[in-house]
Amino acid sequence: MAGISDNLKNFREVSRKQYKDLINSLDEKYCWKCPMRTNSSEAFCREVDSWVRLSGAFEMGIYDHLKERKIPTNCLEVLSAKMIEKKLKSIR
Repeated sequence: MAGISDNLKNFREVSRKQYKDLINSLDEKYCWKCPMRTNSSEAFCREVDSWVRLSGAFEMGIYDHLKERKIPTNCLEVLSAKMIEKKLKSIR
């Protein structure tokens, strides 16, 4: 059975590949998010969009797993609030 470090290492590799695939799937000549077609290599809009999408999918996957474990919705809301608070504190 793999330990936490091994699991995190594997997840990091999978995440890296999925992130790369997401970026490659976006049209290089046109960014549908903004009119910065000509300077997307400087604005990094594709990279940011891919990061946000992958992070959202990750969080929703965890949320779905917790729902499957029959954790009450109000507990999930508390967990979500704690995670957001922790993120905000790390920014400060």
